[in-house]
Amino acid sequence: MGSGHSAEHRARARSVREGRSEEAKEAVQARPRRGRLPLTETDASDRSPGNPLVGREILGRFTVLGPRAFGGRATAYDALDREKGDRCVVKVIRSDDDVERALASLEREATILRAAPREIAPAVRAVGIASLPAVDRAVPNARFACLALDAVSGIGFSDAAERDGLGAARALLEALSALHASGVIHGDLTPSHVFMGSEGAAVLVDFENGACTRSAPPGDEDAATPAFAAPERALGPSVRSDLYAWGRVVERCVRPLEPPALAAAVRVSLASDPEARPASAEALLATLPER
Repeated sequence: MGSGHSAEHRARARSVREGRSEEAKEAVQARPRRGRLPLTETDASDRSPGNPLVGREILGRFTVLGPRAFGGRATAYDALDREKGDRCVVKVIRSDDDVERALASLEREATILRAAPREIAPAVRAVGIASLPAVDRAVPNARFACLALDAVSGIGFSDAAERDGLGAARALLEALSALHASGVIHGDLTPSHVFMGSEGAAVLVDFENGACTRSAPPGDEDAATPAFAAPERALGPSVRSDLYAWGRVVERCVRPLEPPALAAAVRVSLASDPEARPASAEALLATLPER
């Protein structure tokens, strides 16, 4: 992807990161999302044994507002950052048995995120362990591994693909091209891990299963979402496994799968043999018509 494409992608990405699109905001707020709560401040009365974090300050600066989304072992919370005076997201893993291992996992994800280009991945604010005093006998001295990140605004990939399938597919390849050029592999590309701005740029989230060739070892590809994981997932994440996931995401979200060039790109990206797939996102992008 040339410098012109990079500059265009950065400009579009700013609309995602700065949340300037009223249309995107309305779409996000209107669309039901698993685990999503209204972004309103929560006071201490909303704390409960089932959710002891809500209403508390953690890591010395983040006041937890409420759950944003639930994952396999982590929960993403909306939070207020007292130091910056704005809202952010805190990814939390509760692991009373081995909180240090959970922290190591989040520290590794933070390393990967710091290596990724800022226009296509959220910035890291803090990572650490939050230790809370006992709420009651049901929750004694809870400990949580936490990763605080910039909030990402935009609409989901599925919604963007309904409006402009080719544009969404190209934008995701552009993001992958920039990501891979920085030495980072996503490792778990799914529709829910991609946000799109009003100008068509893609921002990626959830790098827990990713890898950074410069500073972080591969993650556990077997933990990637099965419906989008490449057949060779046991070998670890790679550029070609990300391209396979791209094909699955586009196949799932772009209906009908048009134009023919896009359908052909999806077919080649889904080859069972990774060597039969394109060598890079940029090479795959070159086979698609302009938006």
